[in-house]
Amino acid sequence: MNRKCFSFSIYPGKEVEYQVRHDEIWPEMLAALTRAGYRNYTLFLSQLTIVGYYELEEVELTQTEKVEVEAVQARWSASMREIIDFSTVVGPAAHIFREVWHLA
Repeated sequence: MNRKCFSFSIYPGKEVEYQVRHDEIWPEMLAALTRAGYRNYTLFLSQLTIVGYYELEEVELTQTEKVEVEAVQARWSASMREIIDFSTVVGPAAHIFREVWHLA
């Protein structure tokens, strides 16, 4: 099981909409994440910063399943373009945290 932590920013004034979108998360998005091995996925909000944590099981997906999961994730990301500052998700501004300690 791999543990992952990351952060990114949302645009000012989009805090409520970000919450609403996750209160109403698409069932197909939940299914895709589960199928891809995501577990204990949690998002935290502080002002305009989102911190995410998840555990990732290694699962074997067929090529068709991979394409289906990626398609749902791409649609979700596209639907969040006006809320998430994607320049903080990938590239030099991305914050991917390295695990240094874990209490099991």
